[in-house]
Amino acid sequence: MSVRIIAIPLTIFCFAINSFGQIPLGFKVGVNINQMELRGAPSALSTEGFATKTSFHAGIFTKIELSPKFNLIPELQYIDKKSSYELRYIELPLLLSYSPLSWVSIEAGGSFGFNVHRSVGIFAFDDPDGGVLGGLRFSHRQWSLLARYYYGLTSIEDTYLSIGPGMTTHNKSTQFSIEYCLPNNKKQ
Repeated sequence: MSVRIIAIPLTIFCFAINSFGQIPLGFKVGVNINQMELRGAPSALSTEGFATKTSFHAGIFTKIELSPKFNLIPELQYIDKKSSYELRYIELPLLLSYSPLSWVSIEAGGSFGFNVHRSVGIFAFDDPDGGVLGGLRFSHRQWSLLARYYYGLTSIEDTYLSIGPGMTTHNKSTQFSIEYCLPNNKKQ
């Protein structure tokens, strides 16, 4: 089941990009530093018991030029969000990128993730993960280094860890990536 969840969007994304030969396709891989947060709880409980752990992400992306300084960057990535529990997602980030200089960009946008694996109970942590992310991209030719912060807005669990009314569990992570963008076939 989880193989199909990964393969179908990846295949559709690759065919769509291939049909537009002038749109660049790139690949990314990186590490994340993850933590879960309990919101609506007394401050002493908000991150208590949730370990901060390092894991990885990998995916594909494209850049759609909106103007010389603005790009739209849709991505499709597999991300392992380890914390006290291991949660794996297929995420669809969509970012707006502003480049004040040719080698640096400021990025902000949203991301929506579908849970494809969890290391706990059958019904725990099966909610989608949606949030906002922002960061910086440093580029040189086809290579880029990225630093981003993700802040979950949707609760990934309302029942398993809730110890009182109004308490919800959210993901947050710091992500570091390296990207390679294939040479563009755009006609000048």
